[in-house]
Amino acid sequence: MQGLKVMRGLPDSANAQSFMDGFRVYYNYIRPHQGIDGMTPAQMAGIPIDLSGNRWAKMIELANISETCELG
Repeated sequence: MQGLKVMRGLPDSANAQSFMDGFRVYYNYIRPHQGIDGMTPAQMAGIPIDLSGNRWAKMIELANISETCELG
């Protein structure tokens, strides 16, 4: 098990918030839920986001596009 580092806690509240924000995205947009027939909560709510293929990569791509539009 070389290269494995155990993390016990988060160094500060900003890191904790970033972790929770990422988990919220995972839970609501990426993770299929058995109780709603393998859909994500976002799909169940009718949010029109195409996350075919690598769902994490697609979410990051959409976030970058959204941020660019807001800045520009």
